[in-house]
Amino acid sequence: MKKLAILLIASFIFALGLSAYKTFQAITHPIKYESLIITNAEKFSIPSYIVASVINVESSYKEDAVSNKNALGLMQIKLSTAQYMNEYYNLNENINENDLLSAKKNIEFGCRYLNYLINKFENIYTALSAYNAGETRVRV
Repeated sequence: MKKLAILLIASFIFALGLSAYKTFQAITHPIKYESLIITNAEKFSIPSYIVASVINVESSYKEDAVSNKNALGLMQIKLSTAQYMNEYYNLNENINENDLLSAKKNIEFGCRYLNYLINKFENIYTALSAYNAGETRVRV
């Protein structure tokens, strides 16, 4: 009985410590655009930490980022890629460069494209490689 009480107390202290650590992380390392990331990650069946990581690597969370290849916004989407996703999924949206500089549209199109790549390559690692290097540059 005494061992059970000690085990319960230790478990409680561990859980309390874990909760405090998560709260500390949230305060010291907040994720910008967290609600947009979570919403779109769930919508497109991608772990939210993957989406947050792609944004961090691609743009360092700079909403107005533009690459030397003219990839735009947080997830560095090219207009031609967004237009292809628009046609592929029959979205009938009139997408332009300003849309891709909007966090909401950029994360949505970035997650849609990443989901497309995951389905195409059937592997998250290959899909992430294709996302970064270009879909046609990756061989399976």
